[in-house]
Amino acid sequence: MARVLTRSLPAALLVAGLLALGLAGPATPARAADADLDGARTVLQLSQQRLSFMRTVMAAKWASRAPIEDLAQEASVLDAARAAGTERGLGPETVAGVFAQEISAAKVVQLGWGSQWLLHGYPADEPAPDLTAVRPQIAALTPQIADALVRTDRLNCVRRARARLLREAKIIVTTQYVTARVRRGLVDAILRVRGASRRAPCAGV
Repeated sequence: MARVLTRSLPAALLVAGLLALGLAGPATPARAADADLDGARTVLQLSQQRLSFMRTVMAAKWASRAPIEDLAQEASVLDAARAAGTERGLGPETVAGVFAQEISAAKVVQLGWGSQWLLHGYPADEPAPDLTAVRPQIAALTPQIADALVRTDRLNCVRRARARLLREAKIIVTTQYVTARVRRGLVDAILRVRGASRRAPCAGV
């Protein structure tokens, strides 16, 4: 018996090592769920980064007396989102849905700053920013968000995913003037993202 145990020990150690490296067989449901939740957290972090530019955007619009709503710019953002989704094998309209919420959230933040400046005045010592310099930085986040969304197309299969992400969003998305409704919109849009293929979305979760 001792000899059998001794001979089997190297094999057992090898299997344990492979499991630690994630090389022994397919991912477990827990690992799949963690991957999708991590992808969603990344989307929320990038959304927070995107929203952090909105004070600057509003300042530029304030100086130029431009309206908050820019339908041509919004259409351009959504077209870029659809293209990014298609390139990554995601349903383009589900990716556009996330960016539609990003746009809605951005307008909420801009309106918040605009309302504050109407009441208290724009800071006298603050120069007006150049919107053409800011927009490329915002646009650079689009492919990053799309990359993270690739890891979320099974998220709706994860147990209590919405409740968990709403808690995460409250911690991560903290830009001034962001509301609970904005966070819910972002989370729900992320949960609607799907792959363009017809594979079973919950396989392995």
